[in-house]
Amino acid sequence: MANRWRAFERHHGAASAANMTFGNAPLNLTSTDDVLGLANALRAMHFCEGVLVIDTLSCAAPGQNENDAGAMSNILSGVHLLASELKSLIVLVHHVGKATDNGPRGSSVLVSNLDALLEVVYKGGDRQWRPFKVKDSHCQATHAFSLEVMELGRDTDGDAITSCFIKPGLTASKKISLTKPQQIALNALRRVQTKMAAPRQLSDVWQNDGPEIFASKEAWRDACYLDDISAGNDDSAKRQAFKRASERLQELELVMVSGDWCWATNS
Repeated sequence: MANRWRAFERHHGAASAANMTFGNAPLNLTSTDDVLGLANALRAMHFCEGVLVIDTLSCAAPGQNENDAGAMSNILSGVHLLASELKSLIVLVHHVGKATDNGPRGSSVLVSNLDALLEVVYKGGDRQWRPFKVKDSHCQATHAFSLEVMELGRDTDGDAITSCFIKPGLTASKKISLTKPQQIALNALRRVQTKMAAPRQLSDVWQNDGPEIFASKEAWRDACYLDDISAGNDDSAKRQAFKRASERLQELELVMVSGDWCWATNS
């Protein structure tokens, strides 16, 4: 953790880390005494209305069965109490189960009671984070990032001491190569986009900071069908080709989708 901290400060500047601190005291979220004790300790450090990261959820709930709905409810009660005491956002670091597409491991009570769930995945050599659940939002964008290695110094043997930091976007050395269906989909979206005022669901989120050019997902899909995105003529083949191409373009951040609206980025 110390080396990650040093890499963060060196990359972003020391000022960006001025309000961050770390602790490694044991915590049991099912213990009211533990939760209130942590809240009091943080208040003594003048922490309030901030962001508290608990890494990991399982370490902060020793002896609890994550698959048991009752046990998970007790854990989340501790999280809610902590959030209320500190008037802060609580971020829980958790892991997926063996079936990675099913989201976080353990009882479904966890997902049901979260305001937002962000999933970090490593697939096909690409690192990405994407919303698995966002309360009151249609955001479906996938964001690529890379881990960049930084040398921090040398040890007594003269070997490099390294750590890494997160850099948004694909790695600089990775050239984006699109399949024919993906290129057809991207060209079709750029063609059907029109300059317009942001739809209500998007303007409420971005205000004046969003893109100015949109297309409906329906118009994009129809344009892809018209451009023969699939070698097969049946509707099922076209749907599958469009689904695969659109998902990959979102992973590459060449296309953004929110609800029924989409747009091509300048990437």
